[in-house]
Amino acid sequence: MDTARPVSSSLVVTVWCLFAAVSLSYADILSGVQLVTDFSNNLVPKLFQALAPGRENLVVAPFGLATNIAMLLEAANGDTAKEILKAVNISPNSIPDLRTGFKAYCDTFEAAAENQEAAGSFNMALMASSQPLLPSYRAILNKYYRANITHSSKLDNISVKTPADAAGARPAAISLELRSDSGVMSHWKDYDRLAAFSFLSHEASAPFQRTPTDTVRVPMVPQVGEFRAGRISQLNAHAVEIPLEVGMVTLLLVVPDSADNLDELLVKLPGVSLQQLVQEWLPRSDTTVSLPQLTIVSSAIDVTPFLRQLGIRLVFNATAADLSVATTAPVVHVKSVTQDAFFSTSFVSVNSVGSLSTNLG
Repeated sequence: MDTARPVSSSLVVTVWCLFAAVSLSYADILSGVQLVTDFSNNLVPKLFQALAPGRENLVVAPFGLATNIAMLLEAANGDTAKEILKAVNISPNSIPDLRTGFKAYCDTFEAAAENQEAAGSFNMALMASSQPLLPSYRAILNKYYRANITHSSKLDNISVKTPADAAGARPAAISLELRSDSGVMSHWKDYDRLAAFSFLSHEASAPFQRTPTDTVRVPMVPQVGEFRAGRISQLNAHAVEIPLEVGMVTLLLVVPDSADNLDELLVKLPGVSLQQLVQEWLPRSDTTVSLPQLTIVSSAIDVTPFLRQLGIRLVFNATAADLSVATTAPVVHVKSVTQDAFFSTSFVSVNSVGSLSTNLG
């Protein structure tokens, strides 16, 4: 099967897929890993559907967002917690599995931190308040999310304005940032064979349509081997899974049959399980793929409207948010959730880094 034609000439939806690649033997741990895998992967099509309109290019960091939501869930209580659980389709009884899954991924990331091929996540909590985070919340962030927690009692930079309480005393001001930096830095699988393949048959550059009226020639990256690839009739698109030297993730390319089908693809993707798409709908076959060398940067994307659309709303309400598991400070709510992300491909490697920041006050 030859998939070079659609990938090199049309719009492409590029997706990092986690496939529960943590090497563990206990059933309860594997259950948690699968829960986190599904949690992260299920955000991908919804993020593209919500954020792609009006943008020529988009990079999202679903694992970082999933981690941020999970750390926020750990801080939530009452109706606020129930709303988050409902929005991400996780039952209260599954919270221990969720923690176990994130811990397993974090442990695996840490163990591979010095490897040349890397996929990982680094979490942190930056607290500025006259009161520290509650010990139980600190312990959860540290144990299950490997969060680096920093606390400062200096309030010089706090801009949160809170009303005086009944006795005339000002409630404790607080500024808390939950941040997740995640990324992949890896060579293509069997990248050492690319030079020979390129010399024999590879097209060095090809026309790439940036907009309906703007076509440029760009250097191409060849991929050849036995990949999961094929046409997905349910999406009116072609798809191919590209393996990497790092085994934690794979790269999934989804290409609409034509540029006119992109909107349709974005509408249909949220109803599709990425894991099912790859493992059940894409047969293994000898495949040749040619994709452009490119760099995409998505900066300062406001993810708040997406989370509201997902059904997470109470945490943004200054009077109704209940984040009392994290702190005893009153009127604490989420002020913003933003993302910065970067994606690039070269002849031998692919790099993608995303940073999710949730700011509370």
